[in-house]
Amino acid sequence: MFKKMLMLDCDGVCWSVFHALKGKLSHDGKDTGIIYGFLNHLFAVQSYEKADTIVFAWDSNTKGSKRKEIFPEYKKKRHATEKTPEEVALDKQRYNQVKILREDILPKLGFSNIFSQDGYEGDDVIGSIVNSYKKDYFIKIVARDKDLYQLID
Repeated sequence: MFKKMLMLDCDGVCWSVFHALKGKLSHDGKDTGIIYGFLNHLFAVQSYEKADTIVFAWDSNTKGSKRKEIFPEYKKKRHATEKTPEEVALDKQRYNQVKILREDILPKLGFSNIFSQDGYEGDDVIGSIVNSYKKDYFIKIVARDKDLYQLID
C-alpha cells in the first residue's frame, strides 16, 4: 500500500488567494489575506486528502531563472509594461506575506518539507520530487500550472 504525499505549488496557491482576498484581511494595518487563505486552503486539502507527507514547493527567492538562461523570451510578455506604484506596493505586500509563511509560520507549525532551489520555479521542484518518490508514494499535486500535467502517469 502506497503512502500518500500531498505536494503544493505554494506560489500558485498564494497567487490565487492574493487575488481572492486582496485587501480584505489585515492585522495591525498589514494585509494578511495570503497567509490566511494559504493556511485555510492547506488545512482544507489535508483534511480531505489525509496525506502522510506534505511537501511545500516554492519558487526561488533569488533573481535569475534557469528557464530564462535557456529561453530568454520566457515570460517576457508578462513583464512588458511598467508597473504602477500601486502594483509595486502590492507586490511588496505579497512578497512579505509569502516570506512570513515560508520562513516563519510553516516551520513553527512543524512543517519541515519546505523546498526551493535558486533559479528554479516551484513546478520544477515538484517535478524533481515526483520523479524521485513516485515509486514509494501516491502523490497528489495542488497547483494551477498546466505544465504539471506531464507528471501524470
